[in-house]
Amino acid sequence: RVVKYGKVIDMMAVIFPFEVPFYEKENVPVRYVGHPSVETAHAKRSRDEDFKEYGLAMNQPVVGILPGSRTDEINRMLPVMLRAAERIQKEIPGVQFVLPQADSVSDELLQASFQQSSIEVTNIKNQFHDVVQCCDAVMTVSGTATLEIALLNVPMLVAYKLSTITYLLAKILVDTEFIGLPNIIAGKSVVKEFIQYQATPENLAQEIIHLLTNKQYAATVRDGLQTVKIEVGKGGGSENMAELALEMLQD
Repeated sequence: RVVKYGKVIDMMAVIFPFEVPFYEKENVPVRYVGHPSVETAHAKRSRDEDFKEYGLAMNQPVVGILPGSRTDEINRMLPVMLRAAERIQKEIPGVQFVLPQADSVSDELLQASFQQSSIEVTNIKNQFHDVVQCCDAVMTVSGTATLEIALLNVPMLVAYKLSTITYLLAKILVDTEFIGLPNIIAGKSVVKEFIQYQATPENLAQEIIHLLTNKQYAATVRDGLQTVKIEVGKGGGSENMAELALEMLQD
């Protein structure tokens, strides 16, 4: 696509720093303007206020469950995450689970999986950043959410499953070492990824337990996420984009 874009545009404004070399390699004018999440990934309340608001215990760990926002994602990943949660609870009694529910996700869709699980999950609507800041660790699918979690400096794992046919096609067509944005931006493994056959309740539970019980390991992950935050910059994407457009118009 880079070559095709280069034939019809005067300048490419990108929101990820790792995109720049792709365009420079093909001699396409490009500028990194910043990612909009840098400005939006902030909680509205303090962590203490959120714990009180959600009825969470401050002295017990909190694990976030983020199964995605699309129906197929939720149907495929939420049952896996809930089974992982059951294993985590056996190892760490008193652990609390929260799920930030997006507007696009119906209660009925979630309840279908909740009814098959013994885990109690605190479901909170439209407060993504406040919910995530309460978490000590997060299970999430890949997507923009992984970057926002990274910007909030919360340790996570990234898990994803596709249909078998789609997965096999992706293996053929997509050449990338990572699928999680924190890892792609850092250019190395900052958070663990569990894709397709590796996305099992056992693997997810083991990683979350490791994050909750090994403070040194969790600190190492947080340090890695801090490098991601530094890499994406200070934000100002909208202003940078406007300045770029004005500069081009004046030229």
